[in-house]
Amino acid sequence: MKGSPITLSVATLAAILVGGTVASADMPARNFYWAKVDAIVKLADVFPAAEVATFKTQAENAAIKGGQPKAGLGPSYKSVEEGPFFGALQSLIKPHVGKGEISKVEGFLKAVSDGPWIHGRLLARNGGDFVTILSLVAGSDGKWVFRRLDKAVNPGSWKGTTFDSSLGIEVKRRHAAIAAFPVIEASGDARRDHQKTIAAMTEFLRRYGDDASDEVSPLVLDAYHRIARAQEGLGRAKDAAVTFARVVAEGKSRGIKPGALAATFVADAEFRILEPQFQAFVAFKFVASDDAKTMQQRLKELTDKAVALKRAYEPVIAWNRPYWVTAAGFRTGEVFHLCARKLLEAPPPPRIKKLDGESPGSGILNQYREIIRQHAQPAAKAAQESWVKVLGYAAKAPISNEWTRQSQSRLHGYQPERYPAPGDK
Repeated sequence: MKGSPITLSVATLAAILVGGTVASADMPARNFYWAKVDAIVKLADVFPAAEVATFKTQAENAAIKGGQPKAGLGPSYKSVEEGPFFGALQSLIKPHVGKGEISKVEGFLKAVSDGPWIHGRLLARNGGDFVTILSLVAGSDGKWVFRRLDKAVNPGSWKGTTFDSSLGIEVKRRHAAIAAFPVIEASGDARRDHQKTIAAMTEFLRRYGDDASDEVSPLVLDAYHRIARAQEGLGRAKDAAVTFARVVAEGKSRGIKPGALAATFVADAEFRILEPQFQAFVAFKFVASDDAKTMQQRLKELTDKAVALKRAYEPVIAWNRPYWVTAAGFRTGEVFHLCARKLLEAPPPPRIKKLDGESPGSGILNQYREIIRQHAQPAAKAAQESWVKVLGYAAKAPISNEWTRQSQSRLHGYQPERYPAPGDK
């Protein structure tokens, strides 16, 4: 494989496998894992049915006869041999890692990662507990590859294997930064876990934060991002904002390219940085005025705020990460939708109401409302255009998430005959 591979988001890890009892010293080296095969097959329904059926057969064949699940996991888990099982997983997603389908693969891997579908341990000749991580990585030549890293609890026992999905070759390599990236296991105490995350990631950055290589830079962004999220979890909003800004700065200084998986951290950070500004716009109250000059100034103020937020979300979209493209696209539409609603829902100025009351048949209030409706129309149109772009992008990606569903729902509110409500056939 040419070039140095770029490690993908840790969020796309297929599974974190942690161990059971220690193997005896004379036990032959062999890998055993326990998996909820049916659950993983169900998660795989984003792929063609025939390929899922083949994966199920291969995964079932990987089951070890007489193998018992780890105590406490329950009968739905099957004992499977690591090699054939992960071979089946690789065969399932390998044809879909090409351009245009990577979001489908990422979604599947994230679902496996987030769920309790795989557990196990490596039984090694010398005993000892191991953690195994399966991740997807991209080479600088654009080829998608798998990497599996096995880490012993005892230091100094890292090994890494990269499977080139296009050539089918194995390339064995070591990398200290990848080996050192912390894996924080949830303890059930959220505050303590956040503190552990900050401490572990800070130590990682102390050791490897100056490494600007293509391979380590995504890990550095991941570490800063995890620190920021942990700070949020601890209620340290100001610290989190500073750290998210550091993620953005690091992404730009390290030359992270739009579309790269590492760009996910930057897009995410930029989106979160904008949240207070968005919420301030939500809370902003437009107040109509009897004075024409004052009214024009307030209309301009409202419009300027909306346009500024639109421009602020553009860099998020420019990072070209599917989830955050749809998130920022929906929010852009929401800004203009709110702009229109603020105009339409603002009470008429006192003088207008007074004149209309004095001359009930004059239609003064209706005339005022028509003028306001005309002022609101461009914002409403801009909102719909933004949501249409979200749905168009989602269809090509392809991707479906809360942001695409909310865009569909908003468009249904404006054009029910053209855009059915989410879930309608």
